Amino acid sequence: MRETKYDKLRVPLNKLRTTILLHGPITLYEAKEQLHTNSTTADRHLKILLREKELKLYDTKPHWSGQTKKFYGYTFYGFLRSFRIPGGVTHQKFTTIMEIWLRQKRFRFFIPNDETLRALSVPQIADNLARLCSLIASMFGDAEDFLEDLGYEVDPEEVIKLAFELARDEYGKRFLEACRVLCNTFPSYRSYIQAIVDNEQTRIDEFRNGVFGKGNP
Repeated sequence: MRETKYDKLRVPLNKLRTTILLHGPITLYEAKEQLHTNSTTADRHLKILLREKELKLYDTKPHWSGQTKKFYGYTFYGFLRSFRIPGGVTHQKFTTIMEIWLRQKRFRFFIPNDETLRALSVPQIADNLARLCSLIASMFGDAEDFLEDLGYEVDPEEVIKLAFELARDEYGKRFLEACRVLCNTFPSYRSYIQAIVDNEQTRIDEFRNGVFGKGNP
């Protein structure tokens, strides 16, 4: 993966990512206190993650000072990127982290939040959810590089879609096993995968018909 403009800030940004993961939606003041830094630095790092669409504004509340307290939390894109934090904190504390974020109305997982919360107590399901997220996140760099090389603006939703496809090809049986467990557990995920399969089959049929003619094997 090529160097990015924020590589020199990787360590402090990962500290902020980890803090938010384990804390939940955070204010500038809370970020400053948790990271033991000053307001200017905390604000700068929060703005970077907002600009990169890893975070979004979750809520605002009036403050006695007359200012407005702003709470920032993860987008799904940002949550997946947290699996790239060195040390594997997201995978190691996956259930705890999921219980924090799935209870946030502004957080949207790829499986309905309440459906996922109910299943987290089963270790096999939690392990495969974490594995799938980790495999997809590991391909983010390749997906972003590919989109940039084509001249496209790096859109988080497109990165996730492409990383999913790349992970499927890269990890083979590991990826398929995680998908199998999740399809057997979550009806919504099964429908999602079925839609992918149907779309792929349509493309294959169109290619075959175009080459051999309709009705030929």
